[in-house]
Amino acid sequence: MSELAAILERAALAAEGRVLTAADLAAATERGSKRQAAPDDDGPASRRERERIVEALKRNGYNLTLTYQQLGMSRTTLWRKLKRYGITLTRAIEAPAMEVGEEAS
Repeated sequence: MSELAAILERAALAAEGRVLTAADLAAATERGSKRQAAPDDDGPASRRERERIVEALKRNGYNLTLTYQQLGMSRTTLWRKLKRYGITLTRAIEAPAMEVGEEAS
C-alpha cells in the first residue's frame, strides 16, 4: 500500500490542477518505476513541487508542522524534499527578501 501512496503523492505534487488526471498518475507511475529522477532533476514537475513547498513555507511562517500537514505529507518527507531542493530555513529566516534557498550575490 505504501507504493500506491507514494505514486499518489508524486502525482498530487506534480499536478497542475486540483484534480488528478490519468496523465498525472501515468507520469508518477513511470517516474517511480524507472527511478530516473535524480536529486538535481530540474524538470517542470520538480520546479512545481519546489515552488509549492516554498509557497507553503511562506504562507505558514516557516512553521514545518503546519507546512507538512497542509501539504499532506509526513515530516520526514518534507525534510527529504527540503534537502533535495536545497531549501534551507536559516537562510529564509535571516534574509526574508531572498527566495527560499537562493544564494546571496
